[in-house]
Amino acid sequence: MVMPTVAELINRNIQLISLPEIISRINIMINDPNASATDIGKLISQDPALTARLLKVINSPLYKLSKPVENVTAAVNILGTRQLRDLVIAQAVIKRFTQKISQNFDIEAFWCHSITTGVAAKIIANAIRMSNTERFFIAGLLHDIGKMVLYLLLPKEALQLQRLVSKPDIDAKKAEHNLLGFTHGEIGAELLRSWNFPDSLIDACAYHHSPKDAQTYPQEAAITHIANGIANNIQAPISADDDTVIEDYALRLFGLTQPMIERFHEEVYQQFDEILKVLFYDLAA
Repeated sequence: MVMPTVAELINRNIQLISLPEIISRINIMINDPNASATDIGKLISQDPALTARLLKVINSPLYKLSKPVENVTAAVNILGTRQLRDLVIAQAVIKRFTQKISQNFDIEAFWCHSITTGVAAKIIANAIRMSNTERFFIAGLLHDIGKMVLYLLLPKEALQLQRLVSKPDIDAKKAEHNLLGFTHGEIGAELLRSWNFPDSLIDACAYHHSPKDAQTYPQEAAITHIANGIANNIQAPISADDDTVIEDYALRLFGLTQPMIERFHEEVYQQFDEILKVLFYDLAA
């Protein structure tokens, strides 16, 4: 079998990995300068299940709001239109891909790791005073989406790769390139590109194992990389290639120290149980 390129693989299966129609409508409205927060809130509110899940997440410890948010319009005003859009997409991805994936893929372990990474990324971004910290949560949440795409579109190759990287002294990145011609980060980045995600999130996905290779958005890639390492210390890595140490480069980029990383661990511990329930277990029920 001649392996397709990343772009070919995504384009051939665009219907299978597409997002719900409401996401396209939200995107159009967000890019319309005449659309107000009320207009966007009304559109999202047309989907009662989505609205309920969205408000539950916003009122979770992830946001630490001083008072509960009772409607989507208020949520738009608090988070901003693009941040809310990304959160809606994240929920849509979890819901849709959880229903489609094969039995050979441990979906629970995958989303537990991904959500924990997202929580850690937002905590780090807040601590170092990055702007727009919601985007870091989304970057962490979707950093490994390429692994799920592989199991969905290339299940035989994904299982073969899983056996390869489980062996000692195997370089996972080289194994992916040798078998597929690309990495899970690269195919995940291509998927996010097909969904019209911003380049900062695409870079975070593409370079979460090698942040120093990110030329345009090294900070996003480095925070996602650090968050991935924190998540792996909280829960067992979902695959051998995730069992990696945090690169010094990523720590030096922000002046982070080991005691600071340990404090991030503690904060993630305090939050992730409830956020896992809201973002995965409630959606999967």
